Amino acid sequence: MHMAGRNKGNIFLLLAALVWGMGLVSQQAGMEHLGPLGFTAVRCTLGGLSMFPVVWIADRRKKEAPQAHEAAAKKKATVKGALVCAAALITLILCQQYGLMFTTVGKAGFITALYIVITPVGSMVFLKKKISINTWAAVAIALAGMYLLCLTGGISSVNTGDLIMLLAAAASSAHMLAVDHFVEKADPVRLSCFQFMITGLACFIPALIFEGDTFNFENIRLSAVPVIYAGMASCAVGYTFQIIGQRYTDPGIAALLLSLETVFALIAGWLILGEVMEPYEYAGCALMFAAIITAQLPQHRSRKDMPPDI
Repeated sequence: MHMAGRNKGNIFLLLAALVWGMGLVSQQAGMEHLGPLGFTAVRCTLGGLSMFPVVWIADRRKKEAPQAHEAAAKKKATVKGALVCAAALITLILCQQYGLMFTTVGKAGFITALYIVITPVGSMVFLKKKISINTWAAVAIALAGMYLLCLTGGISSVNTGDLIMLLAAAASSAHMLAVDHFVEKADPVRLSCFQFMITGLACFIPALIFEGDTFNFENIRLSAVPVIYAGMASCAVGYTFQIIGQRYTDPGIAALLLSLETVFALIAGWLILGEVMEPYEYAGCALMFAAIITAQLPQHRSRKDMPPDI
């Protein structure tokens, strides 16, 4: 992969992390009036609908129509990929929402961040991709940074919420690996659009059944601003940037870049909510950026891998 392409992918992934980090503020505000299912249903459906103009623009920009067999194969891969990604996305979002009912935000953030370890391992096991020493070193540094950011108080016990958040970490990793698997075969814009429509619509009926007392038009209206940001920015923009970025970056490094969501969330809390970071949290931010730099260092190649002398 060319360096220019990899840099392009990394920029998109960093932007996705920024959007998601800012989105945690809106998610917190939106949950004041809506339950986990209702909030997920509205934000993801809105995210999918907001992608329709992007799909139309992408179709208009195509220089030539693909052959019939190529179009059929891409359509099949897009639908299959959207279903698989939506299954992982539903699990991820709902586990995060329900897990926070039983555990602290700090522990939840650290446990969910374990996807930066699960993803490269899963990439190696399921996608047969070789993981570089730089990536493993970066994962270790990032874990240390995550610890300083989220878990300096230590873990006194493991509860139900911790286990649910661990499932969220696995779902996050599964989603990244699913995107990595389908992104080259499917239409990336449609894949992003469809996964949100499926996720949102799948949550509507359960929201009406289990959250009927809060899932109503008035509460949706009261949550309009956070829902719009969580739907149009966090869903439509953030996950589309993730899909585009993963076309140029391997999933291990992508996971590290996206884990900067935690850093951006802290910055957003400081700027928007007036929350002040502790010194050890700044140290955690520094370690996270050090992890990104480590992951991008050039790889050492042995003599047998070098091109022959001319």
